[in-house]
Amino acid sequence: MALAIHSARAAGQLSRDARVVHLDLDAHLGNGLAHCFLDDPRVRLFDAFNAQIYPSHDRVALERVDHPLPVDGHTSEASYLDRLRDELPRFLDAQRGVALAVYNAGTDVFVDDPLGGLSLSAAAIAERDAWVVGELRRRGIPTAVVPSGGYTRESHRLIARSVAGWLGRPQAGEGSASGTSILRQTASAKE
Repeated sequence: MALAIHSARAAGQLSRDARVVHLDLDAHLGNGLAHCFLDDPRVRLFDAFNAQIYPSHDRVALERVDHPLPVDGHTSEASYLDRLRDELPRFLDAQRGVALAVYNAGTDVFVDDPLGGLSLSAAAIAERDAWVVGELRRRGIPTAVVPSGGYTRESHRLIARSVAGWLGRPQAGEGSASGTSILRQTASAKE
């Protein structure tokens, strides 16, 4: 992703001073990207990650992340989604003049993933992805989505479900997209 951003700047597709937000919601701290942009304040980093797995020990990367959201491996999907709903809008609203958002939509947060160590269901991942993209659309921020992570045989299905949701097409056997969402359920419970 760092190479794509640098290349877009070099080709004039993204101005040299354009602000970019990178939203990293796979299970691992995005240390590689953080190191690529150590000295580049034009790229703002939001990262929700399992603080108990590699590479959470990378203090330099963690300090570079503008809005870290460490989560415990035992965090329920409702708590994960609540924290995301609380923190991401605050981060996005604090950014000005954003030319591009890059959303790293990781599936290694899936409950059956052997490496991610988190506990989101397939429905929660689809809901997370729909909500994040909706937040970016609502703010009029051009967005590139990068499906990532995921070390199960279900990963491709999780990605396909999110893509179908972005396109407004329910997957076979899922019924109407107008059903009650997990995020709406957790929001109602908080009120």
